[in-house]
Amino acid sequence: MSLLKQAVTIYTENFERILLLAFTILLPFLLFHGAISNYVFYLVADTPAQFYGDFSNLYLMMIFYLFVQIPFIQLTKSDQEGEEAVIKKSYISFLKYSSSVFLFGVVFITSVLLGMVLFVIPGIIILLFFYFTPYVAVYNERSVWKSMKTAFQVAKKNMMKLICLLLVIALIEGVLSSLLMQVVSLFSLNYFVILFPQLLLNMMLLPLFVIFTSLCYDKWAKDLYSTRIQNSNAFVGIESK
Repeated sequence: MSLLKQAVTIYTENFERILLLAFTILLPFLLFHGAISNYVFYLVADTPAQFYGDFSNLYLMMIFYLFVQIPFIQLTKSDQEGEEAVIKKSYISFLKYSSSVFLFGVVFITSVLLGMVLFVIPGIIILLFFYFTPYVAVYNERSVWKSMKTAFQVAKKNMMKLICLLLVIALIEGVLSSLLMQVVSLFSLNYFVILFPQLLLNMMLLPLFVIFTSLCYDKWAKDLYSTRIQNSNAFVGIESK
């Protein structure tokens, strides 16, 4: 079964659970992000500091994106392992890792954005190398800070695949979001009328993206481990001759 087909299967079979997690965890943070970003935009409107509005929007969006993934990563893992009480474990995982992932996100995203401001390539490299950190933490039940090394190793081994994965996700989200906004704007230019469909789209798409990314991480991590075992056995065989 392809990873995409498996992701769609997990998504459809757990759709009610995903909706519950989306409304209770994802939606509040989307609303909070929107409120803070709009407030900052309001403060800097018609001033030379308009850049700070865009910066705060991007900064909060990237940090929130890191830790709202946690319950959906756990849901994917639980489904793969045939565990019971999937929703309960998803909430427990979110409570267990959200604070440390948030702190990690502050350090991580600050480093990424500083790298992009100073020179674009270092920021992108930092983003790619440590992108899987929350996934490692949830799958291996390990602290976020101890997960960075494994995240780095998996990303380094699958760099081109990871780049393609993130580009495809960004492209799909961008195209659908743009099309939705154009369609809604034909009927109303009211801010809240335009905002609600965008929130709904994010609530539907993000869990599917996280499920698919979780499956990719799990496969790539297992492939990396398998390769190391084979290399280790080969080395032992050479030494024994």
